[in-house]
Amino acid sequence: HLFSQGYIEWIDWIDSMEFSDDGSQVAVRLSEGKVLRNPATILSIEDLKPIKRGAIDEVKKGQLFTQAKALYDSADWFFQTGAAHSSSLAIDGQVRYRFADVSRHNTIDKIIGQALMDQVDLSRSALFTSGRIPLDMLLKVARCGIPVVGSRSAPTTAALTMAKKLD
Repeated sequence: HLFSQGYIEWIDWIDSMEFSDDGSQVAVRLSEGKVLRNPATILSIEDLKPIKRGAIDEVKKGQLFTQAKALYDSADWFFQTGAAHSSSLAIDGQVRYRFADVSRHNTIDKIIGQALMDQVDLSRSALFTSGRIPLDMLLKVARCGIPVVGSRSAPTTAALTMAKKLD
């Protein structure tokens, strides 16, 4: 969350975290000394870091379709429950991460978090998700430098408008 909202660029920017006794509040101390208390989404567009542009020139359509098929073929949890989303991230055309969750946002957060811990260069990646892509999800992915996003569902109008602006 801290990465996708522009608070940090690398996991080592986090010095420490302190949780309240009941776990409902958190204070995150950054290596620069700043303390974030219960960091949520950034409230104004002016507070956002500039959205990063991807370093890849082109992802072949076939690669994204292959990624989509692989995600569908591995969606066991969805087929068992009918209530799960899944997402995958390919680096240089090879699927490296795949996560499922009841929340489409959580699948993407899990991918971004794992990639951040693994110090992956996301500018060479493509994300595919089973769920609809709303504006906040598109902005989260773009802030992290993921240049290609695909879904089996239609994006919202706002997300599509923003994607065209980012291109």
